Amino acid sequence: MNLRAGLAAALFLCAVDVGAQTPPSSSAVEWVAIRHADKAGEYEFSVEIDYPRFHGAKFADVNDAYRRDAEAAEAEALEAFAEQRDEEYFRGWETLQRGTAAQAGAHAVGVRLLVWAYTGGAHGNGGTLCSLVDLRTGKFAKPGDVFAGADWREKLVPRVDSGLRRLFRTKPGFSDAVPREELLDALKADTRFCWGETALTIVFDPYEVGPYAHGMYEVVLPYANLAALLRKDGPVKLGR
Repeated sequence: MNLRAGLAAALFLCAVDVGAQTPPSSSAVEWVAIRHADKAGEYEFSVEIDYPRFHGAKFADVNDAYRRDAEAAEAEALEAFAEQRDEEYFRGWETLQRGTAAQAGAHAVGVRLLVWAYTGGAHGNGGTLCSLVDLRTGKFAKPGDVFAGADWREKLVPRVDSGLRRLFRTKPGFSDAVPREELLDALKADTRFCWGETALTIVFDPYEVGPYAHGMYEVVLPYANLAALLRKDGPVKLGR
């Protein structure tokens, strides 16, 4: 599973202080830190990447996926710095990844990674990457493993649409509403689904539905309001 797929366009986390994120509360997870620091003249370069590691042999594939993605980001940042540190336009680089994890229902942990980088220019860029781990199997779970029926995306669209319209009242988007087909297509991105303790948050990074200056748009859908859509045997099960 490539958790960085979809970040090719790199979007800025306007309203999030990535450096201030704290370790998760879930006891099933520990966090591994990758750190590098260097200087090019008067400018500094740093890499601070945290990634999750689940306890237990059955999580080997999940842990390998998180580790490979973190190491790939590390290698990319170090290679770019080595190639361009002597260029006139180099003004200091920073690569950050911070994460949180939360027990999502009875049988799963949701992981949310906030990625940010500054490589010169007017501002940094970043994005949000979310995933869900089934504690029963030790494997990644997709939204389709959580929701019942083949038409679950269609049923989510009006809820997400309503949530975005409420957000647009205080943070105007590119238009008053996002076309239904665009929302349906947006819900095909698994990394947009951020699973928390009591709610699912659908995240739209800057530039997706609104201007850069307005940051992320987050539609919060409490599990209690989604109970009719959840699989009874799925990883995000209400109650124990």
